[in-house]
Amino acid sequence: MSALVALPANGSTPLNIIYSLNEELGQLAESLTIFKKHQVNLLGIESRSSIKVPGYEIMVEVDTSSGNVDAALAELKRESSYFQVINRDYKNNEGTVPWFPRHIQDLDRFANQILSYGSELESDHPGFTDQVYRARRKEFADIAFNYKHGTPIPTVEYTAQERGVWREVYTHLTRLYKTHACYE
Repeated sequence: MSALVALPANGSTPLNIIYSLNEELGQLAESLTIFKKHQVNLLGIESRSSIKVPGYEIMVEVDTSSGNVDAALAELKRESSYFQVINRDYKNNEGTVPWFPRHIQDLDRFANQILSYGSELESDHPGFTDQVYRARRKEFADIAFNYKHGTPIPTVEYTAQERGVWREVYTHLTRLYKTHACYE
């Protein structure tokens, strides 16, 4: 999947599914034609070796605002040797398994999704009209967004004013430890 996840334009929640196919030549392409037949748009797709069944697992992120999603999922389920809806809130499907990272690199994708959701300030945020603050906030967000596991951790150059603020915060919090923090 790409690092940035494209959300449906109408704000609907994407649906994530994992399925496995019978090990035959062309099965992946065949399964994708099911989505095309039902005019369902895919936001992302990835594959990995399956530990549940022989062959591969395919993880697909579906745009729930396009086409006949229910019909596509029903047909795909019939054609699959394994089929699981991941989203917990899909049609009260409490038996679903939430996404969990299997490798440390999986957190890069997750972090970028979170960072992309929080990139804009709400109008009631104290820094909303402060262009200097917003530009500095964007610098920090860009550093975090572009970091990938295994690459050198970037050095952030803080301004004298920022160092002064954190010096003051640290000094004040250190005094409060004795009366406001619990001992381990």
